[in-house]
Amino acid sequence: MNEFFRTIYSYVFVLIHPFRSHEYFRCLRNSGRRHVLEKLKPLSLEESVSVSWIFEIIGAIYYIVSIYAVVYSGKNVHGFLFLSNVALVGATLAWILFFPFFTWIYVKVWMFLINFFARIYGIEGDIRHAITEVMSASLSSNFLMVIPFFGDAIRKPGQMILIFAGLRRNIGMTTIQSVFVLIAPALIVFLFLVTMVSYLFLLFSICF
Repeated sequence: MNEFFRTIYSYVFVLIHPFRSHEYFRCLRNSGRRHVLEKLKPLSLEESVSVSWIFEIIGAIYYIVSIYAVVYSGKNVHGFLFLSNVALVGATLAWILFFPFFTWIYVKVWMFLINFFARIYGIEGDIRHAITEVMSASLSSNFLMVIPFFGDAIRKPGQMILIFAGLRRNIGMTTIQSVFVLIAPALIVFLFLVTMVSYLFLLFSICF
């Protein structure tokens, strides 16, 4: 199979069969033997980001078209409305331009977080390689951007399911451990906000 089409095949297959795919990746990593899923391959982070960029561009095209459809559906286009939509288009184009950079940072943060909890849980093996496979596979949720208007809304839940599947079947965490890893970012943000509010309240009390 052509390498490009094999990459696309693997990208989409992981989205459709996340648990099965990660079981295969783990087996392939541990034994080195290919089975019935010989066409499937673990994608590198670079491959996943590159393919995701394509679908992100498709989603951006849908978004820009919808903006202009709304703006020009009326007879009178007010100046403020026109400028605000031009700003939205500009922001969308900027996001597309820097998508690989922001995605790389996003993935690296998740990899650090998963690695941190994997060590706490005492999980052994080639954890770093497994984590890379999990996060590379999670980017397959960007394929959902091909769905007009609704793709972006279901992409994030889809990505969480893909990460959960990887934590369970590739890294070998329990269900409770996997769920805790997924909610950890929200807990960290919540604790940070509580700390900041408490600090500001204490500072206000001392000053006044």
